[in-house]
Amino acid sequence: MKIIVRDRISGKRYELDILEEHTAKDVIDVLVEERLIRPSPGEGYEWILVDPRFIQIPPNERVASRLSGAGENEVFLIARFIPGNESLKPSILKIEEYNPDDDVASRQKLIPNWDQELLKKTHVLVAGAGALGNEIIKNLILLGFGKIYVVDFDTVVKSNLNRCVMLRTIDVELKTSKAEAVAKRGKELDPYGYVDIIPIVDEIGLQGVNYMHPVFAKNKIDLLLGAFDNIASRIHLTIIAYYHNIPYVDGGMWGPFGNVFVMMPPTSSCYVCSLSEDSWAEMIKRLQCSMKDIVENVEMPSLPTTSSIVAAIQVQEALKILFSKKNADKQGLGEPALGKMIYFNLFTNDWMVYEVPKNPSCPVCSNIGRTGDAPVTMASVSFKK
Repeated sequence: MKIIVRDRISGKRYELDILEEHTAKDVIDVLVEERLIRPSPGEGYEWILVDPRFIQIPPNERVASRLSGAGENEVFLIARFIPGNESLKPSILKIEEYNPDDDVASRQKLIPNWDQELLKKTHVLVAGAGALGNEIIKNLILLGFGKIYVVDFDTVVKSNLNRCVMLRTIDVELKTSKAEAVAKRGKELDPYGYVDIIPIVDEIGLQGVNYMHPVFAKNKIDLLLGAFDNIASRIHLTIIAYYHNIPYVDGGMWGPFGNVFVMMPPTSSCYVCSLSEDSWAEMIKRLQCSMKDIVENVEMPSLPTTSSIVAAIQVQEALKILFSKKNADKQGLGEPALGKMIYFNLFTNDWMVYEVPKNPSCPVCSNIGRTGDAPVTMASVSFKK
C-alpha cells in the first residue's frame, strides 16, 4: 500500500510503500534510518503519526488498517511532548493580547530580521533641510529612528513650500530657520513619541559644523545623510565622514534626475573620488568666501517627485547599512551599495548603478586617518590625479 507522510514541521512530503503489518513505529523508524528526519524533534518530545482527522495512531497500531477504514492514504508526522517530562515542559509566565493595529511599527516588523530597537538607539545627522532633507527626515521619523540632528543655516522662503512637506506659510512670514521649522513639525509627525529631533542652525563647513564640531565629540552619530544642492558642502561632509568613520549616504537631484552615493569609511571610495580635477580646482577657488555666499544664489530645477524618490533610496540604503552591520551572517535588508552611485532619470525611466573607483591619491579617503593627523581641509589640499 502506498501512503503519503507529511512532516508538519519541515513541510516535506514522503511517499512510502508499506505492508499490511507495518505499524506507526515502523514508519517513523524507517524515516529516521533513512535520515529523512532526526531521531528526536527535540528534548522532551517524540515523533508521532496522526491520521487525517488528527487522531494519533498508536505506535503498535497498523497504519494500513487505520487508513483503509477511512478511505485515505495520507498521515501526518508531528512532534508531541512526552508525558511525564514535566520538568522539560515550557512554563507559561504571562499571556498578553497583541493587536498589530495598536503597534505603530507592526507592518515593518513583519520584514525578516527587522529590529525596531536598533532604530530607536540610532543617531542620525541630516545635513540640509530643504526638499531632500524634508523627505529624509519624514522617512526617518516614520521608521522610528531615535535621534535626528538637522543642520541648515537657511531660513524658509515661499519657493520652498511646493516640495517641503514640513514647512508652512507662517514659517515664511516669520523667517523661521529651516532646521527649527523641520524639528517642530517633525515632533508633530512622530507616531512613536520618542523621536528626538535637534536643530542645528549653522552651515556645514569650516566656519560652522566641521569635523571638530561638538556634535561629533559629545554625541554618538551612527549615520550621515546629505541633502545638499552644492559640491562644496558635500566635500565638507565627506571629510567629516572619513575623519570620524561614519557611513555617509549622499543624495542629489536636478529636475527629473536623481542620484545617491553610498560611502563606508574607511574602505569605500568617497564623493571626492568622483570629482574631476577641474571640479575640485573650481571648488578650492570658490572656498575663499563663506559657504553661505556660495549657496545663496544657486537656483536649479526641482520636482517634489524627484526629491521623494532620492530621499527614499537614501534612507533605504541607510537601513541596509545598519541591518547589515547587525546581521553580518544573515541577509539583513539587502546589500548596501557601498562605493556606488545610483542614478535615475524620471523622464526616460532609465536607472543605472555604477561603481566609483577609489582614487589612491584622493586627498580625503586615501589620506584621512592614515597618519593620525588632523584631516585635510578643502582650502589646504591640492587635488592629485
